[in-house]
Amino acid sequence: MTCRLLATASIAGAALVAWAGSANATVFVNNQAAYNAAAPTAALVEDFEATGQPVDALITASFSHNGVTFLGLAGSPVPNLVIASAGYTNFGAGVGTTTTKILTANGDESFVVTFASAVSAFGFDAYFNGLGPTTLSVFNGISLVDSASTAGAFDFKGHLGVAGVGPITSFTWITTQGGVLNTGIDNLTTAAVVPEPSTWALLALGLAAMAGLSRRQSRG
Repeated sequence: MTCRLLATASIAGAALVAWAGSANATVFVNNQAAYNAAAPTAALVEDFEATGQPVDALITASFSHNGVTFLGLAGSPVPNLVIASAGYTNFGAGVGTTTTKILTANGDESFVVTFASAVSAFGFDAYFNGLGPTTLSVFNGISLVDSASTAGAFDFKGHLGVAGVGPITSFTWITTQGGVLNTGIDNLTTAAVVPEPSTWALLALGLAAMAGLSRRQSRG
């Protein structure tokens, strides 16, 4: 299922309309508080400040850090990621001069983010350039769980987040005309997958069985 996120009449500083997709998915734009409410256990996993990768230089295709792999899909002559330093000025007038390191890329940025362990929610600061639509798609393995698109009018730092769709192993954020003005990702947060009650029950039974076996062995 793909839905479009609609902007209010005033973009700058506006709280944008949230989108609810299938399977109780929730995607928020420029609404950090709503994401925090939907994923209260989410914690920061990557802010790109200390990845061990070069800064303001091409990183060929992909890199992994803190259990997350970042991959570039576009760019010429080959896809490359770039961790832009603070003070970068090519993210558009609505973003202005950046104050932190941000993951961007060469060419028309399109990102794939893969988690070493499945998560139940994720969110990130999204740097839009206002030059075209962006599409966020969520996957569990090779299966597309849900996706949403933003209008092309956004030119500011907003927030995208997903919760309530079950296990998430990766997502893509496809953007437009990054070769003209950059788009980017920063401050990625995730929430762990919470086992279903039946899983907890099976785990408890297994622990009880192991404890009983241990007691019998100790008496023997």
